[in-house]
Amino acid sequence: VPAPSAPGPRRLPEPVPEPLVAERPDGAAYAGDLARDVIRYRRLRARTLAGDMLTAADLDAILSLESKLRQQVEDGDACGLRTFQRFECTFETLLVHVDAERGSVRETIATAVDMSAGGLKVRCDLDVVPGDMVDVALRTDDHTLVRFPSRVAWVGDGVFGVMFAGSPRDEAC
Repeated sequence: VPAPSAPGPRRLPEPVPEPLVAERPDGAAYAGDLARDVIRYRRLRARTLAGDMLTAADLDAILSLESKLRQQVEDGDACGLRTFQRFECTFETLLVHVDAERGSVRETIATAVDMSAGGLKVRCDLDVVPGDMVDVALRTDDHTLVRFPSRVAWVGDGVFGVMFAGSPRDEAC
């Protein structure tokens, strides 16, 4: 999804807390900084898929992150579970929706209510349908937005889920 040129100044989301405190639905806390771990994991995974040679430290990092982020499956659990564990958390994110049919770009601030290495659940009134492309931008500090190309996976009443569809990229803000 191309980065739009928004008319006039835009409001940026508040920076994601450091560390981002998160917990599984069973109440178990995430050990670490969820947002920054997801960013690092997605970047390392993209490099792996592109065939880049990872260092021993990179390989150790991706294995460590996978053990923290992947869904824990017990013997006898049903197949078809999500690949990544969802963690409940709250932070602001900037959503950029490009509607190719209407030729419009809409930016809005949304509230993320859970996050996984695969995507986000957001609370927002943006008019989207499953399959729409949406960029999700997290503000990691005062100067950096991390933008994830994403696809709308499902839509509910005032909430929808996005699936990350590529490697995150940094953008100055």
